[in-house]
Amino acid sequence: MEILLTVVGEHLLEAHAEVSIDLYVDEEIADPEASRLFEAARQEAVARNPNISKRKSPYMGFSLDLSQQKDMEIFTRLSCWTIGSEAFVGNKIVFSSIENQLLIWMDIPGVDAEELLATARRNGAAAQPTVS
Repeated sequence: MEILLTVVGEHLLEAHAEVSIDLYVDEEIADPEASRLFEAARQEAVARNPNISKRKSPYMGFSLDLSQQKDMEIFTRLSCWTIGSEAFVGNKIVFSSIENQLLIWMDIPGVDAEELLATARRNGAAAQPTVS
């Protein structure tokens, strides 16, 4: 999934999408590296917003700047583990994921989706993702 999310992240960056991730999980992250990144991302959220503890759900909607390597890594490594990640272009949602290492949702033209999948496969994606 990480390879596909890297390709998707690059697409979202080119589309100037506003991307966010909810830094909560319902189940422990099984991948140790992703788990460490998750904890580091939560610390980064606090560093970016010292008043975070005053929010009702302080780690919801953590904004990501995919032009920054650290934020791109958070997106590609954690989007499939957290309770949610979303991307908008204007007022239109174009990407969503929820705690699923097998499924993401995108609202892009089929030709673009097929191209993204082909790129992910060329880059070594082990699974054979499909478009529906």
